[in-house]
Amino acid sequence: MFVLTAKITLFLNDHPQNLKQKRSIISSIKQKVFSKFKVSIAEVENNEKLHLTTLGIAMVSNDKVFLDKTINKIEDFLVNTFHISIIETSVNILA
Repeated sequence: MFVLTAKITLFLNDHPQNLKQKRSIISSIKQKVFSKFKVSIAEVENNEKLHLTTLGIAMVSNDKVFLDKTINKIEDFLVNTFHISIIETSVNILA
């Protein structure tokens, strides 16, 4: 069994005007990622910064290659679906 944990720091190009707008954008991102990939996802850092956020993602699988491919697909989905830029990604896979 393998467990993947990832932290993805995003810059919101939509330029939210306040934290309420930011929360709405982040909520939409989390819902769509969860619906498409069935992963655990939460905002874990940069909660009070208007244009930055860090999402934590967790997955469990028997196949390490599947985990690698899925996190890459999630990154592509984020960039291609939302008006955001990925600043940094940190991925750990535990056996």
